Amino acid sequence: MNLNEDQKALLSRAIATFGKTKQMGMVVEECAEVIQGIMKLNRAKSGHYGKSVEEATQNLRFEAADLVIMANQLVEMLGGESEIAPLITYQLERLLPRIEESESKSERPSRGLEQYPRIKG
Repeated sequence: MNLNEDQKALLSRAIATFGKTKQMGMVVEECAEVIQGIMKLNRAKSGHYGKSVEEATQNLRFEAADLVIMANQLVEMLGGESEIAPLITYQLERLLPRIEESESKSERPSRGLEQYPRIKG
């Protein structure tokens, strides 16, 4: 997500105030909270969680926002967008052939399994 200059300045201020070590620890914490949120959403979808799917989804949205904030701080701590952007391009270029391979497999005959509905995430 693109941040405006005021938002970027605020993230820089957080790094300066709390330090890189603390903020990297927060990245780890937010990753864990997103993982937990995904697990809770999956349980809500199967009816094994005390909250509705919408409540679990909204909670995951908040956790995702926190993670995006921390990921942006991590980018800055690792040298900024100029260091990370080429790596993003590289990783996305690696992803494309895997997607295309998977798509081509899904176009092959399904060996009689077409009668079963596809599970949607």
